[in-house]
This record gives sequence, C-alpha cells and structure tokens, in this order.
Amino acid sequence: SIVTYAVNFFGFFGDIGFGAALVQRKDKPTEKMLRTAFTIQQGLMTALVAIVFFVAPFLSGKYGLSDSSAWLFRAFSLSLFLTSLKVVPAILLERRLDFNRLVIPEIAEVFAYQGVAVTMAYLGYGVWSLVCATLARGVLGFAILFILAPWKFGFAVDKSIVRELVTFGAPFQLGQFFWLIKNAATPVFAGWFCGKAAVGYLTWSWGLALMPYTIVEIVNRVVFPVCSRLQHDRQMLAVSIEKYVRMTALGVFPIAMVMMAVAPYAIKHVYSAKWTPALPSLYLFLISMMGAPVINIFSRAFYGIGKINTAVKLTAVYVLLGWALNVPLVLSYGFVGIAWSALLVNVVCIWLPMHEMNKIVRIRVFRQIWAPLLSACVAMLVTGWIARMAISGVITLVAVTLLGFIIYFATMFLIERGVLLSEIESFISTLKGSPDEGA
Repeated sequence: SIVTYAVNFFGFFGDIGFGAALVQRKDKPTEKMLRTAFTIQQGLMTALVAIVFFVAPFLSGKYGLSDSSAWLFRAFSLSLFLTSLKVVPAILLERRLDFNRLVIPEIAEVFAYQGVAVTMAYLGYGVWSLVCATLARGVLGFAILFILAPWKFGFAVDKSIVRELVTFGAPFQLGQFFWLIKNAATPVFAGWFCGKAAVGYLTWSWGLALMPYTIVEIVNRVVFPVCSRLQHDRQMLAVSIEKYVRMTALGVFPIAMVMMAVAPYAIKHVYSAKWTPALPSLYLFLISMMGAPVINIFSRAFYGIGKINTAVKLTAVYVLLGWALNVPLVLSYGFVGIAWSALLVNVVCIWLPMHEMNKIVRIRVFRQIWAPLLSACVAMLVTGWIARMAISGVITLVAVTLLGFIIYFATMFLIERGVLLSEIESFISTLKGSPDEGA
C-alpha cells in the first residue's frame, strides 16, 4: 500500500492529461498530435523514473521497509513508464469505442501479475515476487496493446498542439491530483496517528469494499469516450447516463449488500479473527461504495462533455470535505474514522453532481436505482438470516453467498420482469455490435 501510493504520487507528475484530451476532442487526432503527446509524456515519465530510482533507498528507509523494498519502488516506477507507452494505442481504441480489443491486454496483465506473484511467493522469493510480477504485467500489457493498435511511432513537439492539449489536460489532471490527495488519508494520516497496523486494516477493508466498485470501473471506461462522442446530442446523452447509472446500480448494490451479510463469517472462516477490528470499516466502506454509480459516473460524464471545471470543482469539494472530516473523526474513533469520513462525504456530496448535471440534461436517477436498491436490501436481510443458521465453513460460506445473489435476481425479476428482460436482450445485442470511430 505504501509503495503503491508513493510511486503513484511521483507518477502523477508524469501524466499531464494529454491522453484524456485526445479522447475527448471532437475531431480525430492527427499523427502529429499523437506524436507530440507521446514525446512530452515520455520525456516527463523518463525523468520521474530516474528520480524514483535515485530516491528509492531513502523512501524505503523512511517508511521502515526492508532493503529489498527499494527495488519494489523501482519496479513500480518502471511499470508506470511502460503504462505511459500504452497511451497512444489505448487512445486509438477508446476513440473507436473498441473495448473488445482494449480488454485483451488488461486481462493478460491480470493473469501475468497474479501468476508470477503467487508462483514466486510460493517459492519463497518474498518482495521479489512483487517486483517481477509488476514488470511482467507492464511488459506484456504494452506488447499486446501495441500489436492490437499499432501506430506510426515517432517524436514531435508542436507548441500549438501542446497549448490545445494542455487546455483540457491540465484541469483534468488537477482533478486526478485531488483524488490522489484524498487517497493519502490511509497511508499518510491514519498511519501517522494510528500506526502501520491501521494502514493494514484500512487497506484490507477498502480492498474488499472495492469488489462492487469493479462494476463502476468497467462502466467508467465507456462513459468518458461515449459522452465525448455524444456531447452535442443532449437527448442521447441523458439516455446514456441513465443507462450507465442503472447498469452500475444493478451490479454494485447486490454485491455490497450480500458482502455485508456474510462479512463476519468470511472473517471467521477465511481471514481469521485477527481481522475482526476491520469489520466496522468494511461495513462503512461498502455502504459508501453504493454512492459510486452517481458520483463517479457523473464525474466522468462532466469530463466527456467538456464541463471540466465543474468536474474539478466537485472533486475539490469531495477532497476538502473528506480531509475536514478525517482529522476529527480519526482523533475520535481511530482508523475507523477514515471509513466514517468516506461514508459521510458520499452522503453529503451525492446530491451535488445531480444538481449540476440537471442544469445541462435532466437525469432521473431514482427511477434507475430504486428497484436494484430495494432488491439488494431484501437479499441482505434474507442472506444474513440464513447465514446465522447455515454457515459453518468455507463451502457453506460460498453457497450462502451465491444464494444471496439468487435472492437478489429473483426479487428484481418479481419487481421489474419486463424491464429486466428488455435490458438483457439489449445487452446481448450490444455485445454483437461493432465499434465505429464515427459512432
């Protein structure tokens, strides 16, 4: 957790939002634009990798990590360098909405990282398993993406192009910087006041709470480029945003609720009782995650339609409110205060993006989320009741968890049978479609 945050902090300064600017622009980017963006970004990233290589021993010692952890800092920085090499091919695929191809290197990266990390850790290589896994993921992802979306590799610097890209890229990156500061609460603030164990508890509970957020991340990959293409068709824009909110609600709500129902038994039978102190923060993170379908999707939509100042201002409000709550809540409730802060920020701030978006297009959020929310609540209550009687080990834990999802879908089917069948048919037809640059 500490190494990831530290390297991402350095990596932030090597990305000035050129990739997002090229995806968002109305016209297809020229070859000179692609080369200019590539040249500037690779120059910055090369300098930052060199800095991380130099300061890695200092960072490792400052955080009280082992000597070999210095190479973990360096491996993560090289991984960021390889990621920046993928920017142009990824831009070409995103502008064509060709996510069928874009997902291939991402799946390969997951298998490469997990395969190398788990195998080497099992063989006793310790930190080096993470070092090698990180590099394997970066190299394989870059190689596959370059094959799927080749471009005329080259260098160029055009001042007029740089000015155009910075106009959108700099505010976009400022918004990402705010999120970076927000995420610093766990490794920096909680670790400072509550110790390294608190970082472990929060990282563990936040990592589990991110499972439902995976649905949001998948949809977010589509929201930005699609809204960029639809920024002049407000009617289709409204329909698309409503569909994305509904899609994420259908996935996020049941995962979060069922996880809450079985979490105590998962700790007992899978993780061991030593993780019990993290259970309250897990509950709070899971509840706060249920605001993601609105907050995150609306934020990406603002970027897509060019309302970047609105997106940045909203992000600044989230971060400032988060840190204003972090300090008193951590001092009062320990590391669980971070989780309380996350929940309160989402409760307060979920209304802001809806208010701002309604100034542009009217989005009927409640119509999209009421049925998934009600069905998820029913699934949580019934699953929790069954869990108390039935869970006695890992096998029954898995069985009850699956039963919880069955209860959710059965409830949804009873409430919205016609709508659900129509959405399934639409989803299947979408999978059969083909991407188009002019879509």
